[in-house]
Amino acid sequence: MQSASSTSSTGDSEPATTQSNNAPGLEDTNLNSVAASLAQSTQTAASSNRARKSRTQTKWPEDKVTITGLDDQGWPTPDAARERFILVCGLIARERVSINNKVEDLTADERRDLFTVLEEKLEYLGNLSTAARDKAIKSAMKEIVTLQQQFKAHLRAVFVRQDELPFEKHPFLKPEDWEQFVLTTKSPLFKHVSQHMKEKRAKHNKPHKMGRKSYYGKRKQWEEEDEKLAAEGKENPWEQFPGRSRSYLRARSGKTTSGSGDITFSSPLVADVADKVKRIAAQASDGSFTGVRENDLLTEALDNPEHRG
Repeated sequence: MQSASSTSSTGDSEPATTQSNNAPGLEDTNLNSVAASLAQSTQTAASSNRARKSRTQTKWPEDKVTITGLDDQGWPTPDAARERFILVCGLIARERVSINNKVEDLTADERRDLFTVLEEKLEYLGNLSTAARDKAIKSAMKEIVTLQQQFKAHLRAVFVRQDELPFEKHPFLKPEDWEQFVLTTKSPLFKHVSQHMKEKRAKHNKPHKMGRKSYYGKRKQWEEEDEKLAAEGKENPWEQFPGRSRSYLRARSGKTTSGSGDITFSSPLVADVADKVKRIAAQASDGSFTGVRENDLLTEALDNPEHRG
């Protein structure tokens, strides 16, 4: 930008030789080409700067949202409370936990302190039992862990690997923490662990397509789709998948074709699981599959015995 501006300011100087008004000379032609090129470069750079303009920083909300209940995982309800939950957990993950610390390594007291920050923006029920409150804290810490991992991945990709400083976009970061974070990211040990995790993620070959909504967030949409099929008098193709398998497969599918009722899945491997579920369901008339998580159709179809918890 600066070099383009300074060069264009000298492009107005007159050539030393006199040229005919009707036939521009070589120098005029060259100057005009340079000026046009510089103008285009300046415009492109300006557009690029606009495209790279940082998003407005997420601000801490000033109000408080009331929670009416907790779901089975300890997440707050209704939807407005869930949205506030995710927002504040993200702020805590970025601004209240050092980028050099792991939430999993915090003491019980430190975790309760983080939950207290969450309670400043979310009004939990006053009559929560000890078990329910512990579940709420556990769900909050789990979400904060996920969001902190995402934030660190963002810092490594956008700043560390580009040799850029993050303080303009993330002014809450401390220089001494950043220095340590960069050293850790560039260390041989971290690179080894990072490669191991990449290989581990590559084995996750049945990804869901729910985004941040989770099963709870998609439940309402699925119920509406089921009601629409019923109102239209059409067969619901999901009824062939009993128990947990229905939600699992639905989270890994595209939209059901309204005419044929065909289901498309996120990968051939997921389609194979769907076929296994239907085959096992047809053979389960002897009651060997009780619906208990450790011995249900989905676990058998995945061929992946699950532990409790």
